[in-house]
Amino acid sequence: MKRLLITDLKRGLKNKYFLLGTAGLVLAGILGMDSIYSQMNHSGIHIDGLKFFHFAQTGSSSSVYLTLLPLFVALPFSSCIRDDIKSGFSLYYVSRSGKIPYLFSKITTSFLTGAFMVGLSTLCLYAGCFAIFFPVEMEVQDFLQNTGSYLQIGMTGLGLGILNGGVWSVFSVFLSLILNNKYMGWGAPFILYYILVAFQERYYEKLVYLNPMEWASPQITDFRLDFIILILVGFVVSLVTFLYAERRLIWKR
Repeated sequence: MKRLLITDLKRGLKNKYFLLGTAGLVLAGILGMDSIYSQMNHSGIHIDGLKFFHFAQTGSSSSVYLTLLPLFVALPFSSCIRDDIKSGFSLYYVSRSGKIPYLFSKITTSFLTGAFMVGLSTLCLYAGCFAIFFPVEMEVQDFLQNTGSYLQIGMTGLGLGILNGGVWSVFSVFLSLILNNKYMGWGAPFILYYILVAFQERYYEKLVYLNPMEWASPQITDFRLDFIILILVGFVVSLVTFLYAERRLIWKR
């Protein structure tokens, strides 16, 4: 199982779509910084604390970034099981390793590629903003005095983002299988994400826990509860994907 998992991780992380998705998320984060940039330049609003931190945090939690996240994390590995079944390679892999190790490796790799993509893009945003803004920061003393607070906020956002990336990546594997279409596996998570957000905001305003944007960037909910929700959703999605993929392997189609 270990060798199979390593092989799948190399397949997912060295995939050109992994780099494309990471670059896409970085660009989405940069576009998401527009709101804070406009406030500073047009409204004359002063931002307390470190500008590099506020810019990076705003970009990685912006609606642009979070809305496009399900689309980009689906690119590298969403059709992994479907493609193996269609090509017949799944029979070879399953005969050598067994169904459970094979599916465990695929689902785990899917989660990790999505998680790594979000983590890497977030770190790129922070590194870029640090390189641009930190040399001219006027409130470095604030950073030194409140390093713990900055780290807590940053790590919380990074943790929620990584879990979101993993969950949506696994969900894209399930959608690719059930829709039996590689490109729908890419686009369906994005469409579903948009529908869930719009549905909650229009019909169930008080049930903020139904809004996937709130899971990634809590505005009302407690971030600790969001971690629990994401872990539970991730477990259910992974289990359903495993069971459905197992049936597809039995059907061999």
